[in-house]
Amino acid sequence: MTETVEQFDEAKERKTNIRLAVTIGGLSIGALIAFYISFFLVMLLRPGLLFSIMPIPDFPTNVLSDGQRVYFLSQRPDMSTVSFQEKQQPEMQHFISLLEGTKQGKPQSTPPYVTAIGGGGRILFLYQGGYRSFDGAAWNETATNAIGSDPEGVLTAEGLYVLSTFDDGLRIYRITDGQATSIPVPADLADEGRDASCLCPQMVWSGNALNLFWPGDRTITWATWNGSSWSQPITFPFQGAFRVLADDTSIYFFQRQANGPDKQVEVSGKKSPGVDAKRPATRQVGDPV
Repeated sequence: MTETVEQFDEAKERKTNIRLAVTIGGLSIGALIAFYISFFLVMLLRPGLLFSIMPIPDFPTNVLSDGQRVYFLSQRPDMSTVSFQEKQQPEMQHFISLLEGTKQGKPQSTPPYVTAIGGGGRILFLYQGGYRSFDGAAWNETATNAIGSDPEGVLTAEGLYVLSTFDDGLRIYRITDGQATSIPVPADLADEGRDASCLCPQMVWSGNALNLFWPGDRTITWATWNGSSWSQPITFPFQGAFRVLADDTSIYFFQRQANGPDKQVEVSGKKSPGVDAKRPATRQVGDPV
């Protein structure tokens, strides 16, 4: 009799355990299904909410000096604004951080801008219709009609020079104390600008003069503004992407040669236009001078 009761209790316990296991399994499957349904609904309706909790690092875009300090500029996509239904892409957030010794300081958010330049103890962020100035502590904003779209600028002791695009073409202005003075665009650049969607001109200040460069078909054209007129443009062979930097006496071209693992960055220097219209001598960065 006792053995029969024990067998009955064991059978009852097995049934209870089975029902419990089935219940737990069903709840787990239901929770998993609910999770996937919620996940796909969030991805469909509010994808930015999901992306916003994912850590996204900043990526550097530039390094600038104001003549006293060195700053890192970086960007980060704001995934919280993504929406598939509204076809809304992530907005780009901009940051600036100070180089403190050998370490990067805490990033500080900056409003959107097109071009950033440095000099005279401040960093300028140019955008269509104005610019913002940062001196390491305070921000100042200046609105001006002298800055159009896609501005390219250089900050000098004589003022801020800006080349940008307007409805009637390219214009150059010198902005000093809020006052804008128009500078004629070199005729060769104006002619090319009528047919090109992006000439990507670059300006640097060297030799107490404004130097302007723009690419052509396997060439670069170079002209210098002496305060009253442009020099005769110089055109020399040059191919590939390039960047122009300058100090008080020399101008340097940085060019990327080829693609893939064999690509090289080269630098070439030239002191003044008119001395030699040929392409400056080039060497690979890192080679002995």
